[in-house]
Amino acid sequence: MKKGAPFEWDESCGTTFKKIKKYLSHPSVLEASIPGKHLILYITAKEKSLEALCVQEMRKEKKFPCAT
Repeated sequence: MKKGAPFEWDESCGTTFKKIKKYLSHPSVLEASIPGKHLILYITAKEKSLEALCVQEMRKEKKFPCAT
């Protein structure tokens, strides 16, 4: 979105907003980590913030956030 650019809120915007709102109001369930399995730490650093996500591969090609 640019300053001064026209913006129209149509039905598809409302539908998408409702989907995002529903998704964010039901966060993923954390699973306990399994001892002996590798943990993967994803880190994102920005100018004023730092984010980290710890995941563990539970099945081939499937990763889950875990509480450690």
